[in-house]
Amino acid sequence: MSKIEKNIQGFKPGKVCQILGVTKQTFRYWRENLYPENDKKEFNLDDIFMYQFIKSFIQVRRLMVKELLDVEWQCILDELSRMDKQEKQSSIAVFDTIEKKFYIKKSFSDFDPSEEKYVFLSLGNIMKRFNASIYNFVDDGSNVISFEKQLIAGSL
Repeated sequence: MSKIEKNIQGFKPGKVCQILGVTKQTFRYWRENLYPENDKKEFNLDDIFMYQFIKSFIQVRRLMVKELLDVEWQCILDELSRMDKQEKQSSIAVFDTIEKKFYIKKSFSDFDPSEEKYVFLSLGNIMKRFNASIYNFVDDGSNVISFEKQLIAGSL
């Protein structure tokens, strides 16, 4: 994401729930138990992407929320923020269910996909879900229109 997008705030929790397609109770639980900045009143696109990351592993890979409680989410956010769009699209998110740790890798070379302790998900697929969530969100006059223009331009 560009520097401009990273600094844009303004999505209140109710709007984030609409974007992600989750209930307020689910989002509140994730905020209280999973994501490191749970006291925020407004969220930017990086925050929403992290919640999409969490949602993807829960819904697509059927992880239980309790499996994700000890994850150091800030480390993942820091690593993802250093990556450009192309790197993210071609990378794999790997969750070690024993160590309760995520890894972001360019290939399966460091991991045996047949090992049951690893759960994999393409970051490119997470990005597609994220972009679709933003595209499908119809806002009532805030700055979502500018985000849509940036998405169309390919900056996300």
